[in-house]
Amino acid sequence: MYADIRSQPRYETLMNDTSLTNTYQPQPVATVWRDCCNAHPNNSGNLNLERDSIAAYYLMVRWMATGNETYAATAETILDAWSGTLTGFGGHDQMLAAGIYGSHLAQAAELLAHARPAWPLRARAERMFLEVFHPVCV
Repeated sequence: MYADIRSQPRYETLMNDTSLTNTYQPQPVATVWRDCCNAHPNNSGNLNLERDSIAAYYLMVRWMATGNETYAATAETILDAWSGTLTGFGGHDQMLAAGIYGSHLAQAAELLAHARPAWPLRARAERMFLEVFHPVCV
């Protein structure tokens, strides 16, 4: 499997990723738990945030490469879903989740703000970064 991916040009690998379509559905949760070795019984949402943040970023990279508005629209759906749901982080490794996945979402949001200057829920996304992600990372 890895040999096939490595032999393709990077652009083709990204463009042929079948998980990144306009039907991608985010799975936001209110509290993301990240603990070492998934030891906490309430460890949840970490994988959701990981998948969705990477998808949002890659969708925006696809938008940059193609100009196809459906990629930006799908990334917007992901950012809007998380900004309307996420209220906090928990667990021993919560700073890692907020830092790693928050950076993916922030990069996607930056690109989306450029792609769609009239993004209706942009202010809500900005509040999410300031009030939910930032406190965990300081």
